[in-house]
Amino acid sequence: MVAKKPEAMPPDDRNAALAEKIEMPRIEPPPHVEIDLQGTAQWLKHMPTPYTPKCEFVCTLEWSWTPYNERMESYYLQRARTHWVLWLRRFDDNWGKWNKPVAIARYVWKDCISDHAEGLGQIDWHNAAMILLRAVFAEEIRQYSDPGRFDVTSDGLLFMDELDAVADAVWGKERASDEETSADG
Repeated sequence: MVAKKPEAMPPDDRNAALAEKIEMPRIEPPPHVEIDLQGTAQWLKHMPTPYTPKCEFVCTLEWSWTPYNERMESYYLQRARTHWVLWLRRFDDNWGKWNKPVAIARYVWKDCISDHAEGLGQIDWHNAAMILLRAVFAEEIRQYSDPGRFDVTSDGLLFMDELDAVADAVWGKERASDEETSADG
């Protein structure tokens, strides 16, 4: 079941949804996420068509350091036979086109039990996307450097507050308030 966006809800439900604090899902033990930032593992040959029962658009994020140094990426989540798979599709700003999507992270969905999955015995799409994005960002910081917090170009499966929860889990709430303060002053 896909949650409704606050804009699509009646006014009373919308206010309650906006006031609700979103946090990263807690899963014990934490899932073992396999990460391949280069997409060379070739877990799957191709990404299924987005917006189908097998694949959902998660979000498009953008990082910008200077007008000539930026990156934009779209993420997609697939529920394969045994794994949740996070796909990455990068925008090539030199050629003005989107590159072919690559699978960059996965974990076994049958082994994951979540308190937030409403007793289904497995994790739901939103929590899977949050867990995989968090793992990918943390691994990217570990391997390369810290790109800093992102700007959301478009949300999909994950809403803005869920993406903020992922960012807070990776970069911390203190850093977010520091960036907002430096941007204001």
